[in-house]
Amino acid sequence: MDTQELIELGAELVAGGFGGHELTIRRMVRDARSSGVGGAAADVLADTTAPDVARFRAFAVVSAALSRVERSPDLVRPVA
Repeated sequence: MDTQELIELGAELVAGGFGGHELTIRRMVRDARSSGVGGAAADVLADTTAPDVARFRAFAVVSAALSRVERSPDLVRPVA
C-alpha cells in the first residue's frame, strides 16, 4: 500500500471503525510482513478479536513503517 492509501484508510477507520475494512487490513498486514516491518503490531492489527484501541495503535505503527518502506527501504528497521 502506498502512503496515500494508508492515509485514506486511516481516515475511514477513524470515521467508522474497522467494520467493512478487514480485507484491506489483511492486505496491509500482508504488505507489512512481506516488507519485513510486521512484527507484533501486524499481529495485533490482524487480530479481529483485539480491542479497537489496540488495533488503532497497531495501525499507526504498521502504517508508519510501511510509509518509511515506500520512501526508502534502506532506512527501515523491523517494528516490534
